[in-house]
Amino acid sequence: LAVSLYSVSGGTRTLLGTQMVRREIYPGDLIAPLTFTIPLTSIGTDGLEAVADDNGSGSGTQNECDETNNSDTWNELLCH
Repeated sequence: LAVSLYSVSGGTRTLLGTQMVRREIYPGDLIAPLTFTIPLTSIGTDGLEAVADDNGSGSGTQNECDETNNSDTWNELLCH
């Protein structure tokens, strides 16, 4: 299963990277965290969005019962 990370600015998503989860994931499963290393300057003005079942093309390859729950956004303020 592919998971992609996007920078989000003004409704525009820019692909930052894609990683593969190498096992089946069933409803309610937890997996080990994925780590994406990006420069702070890559974070969009509206944050980051992680999308499961996305190989970087913006679409999925797996047939699911609910295709609308594959993403999460992060737009907290950074302190450095």
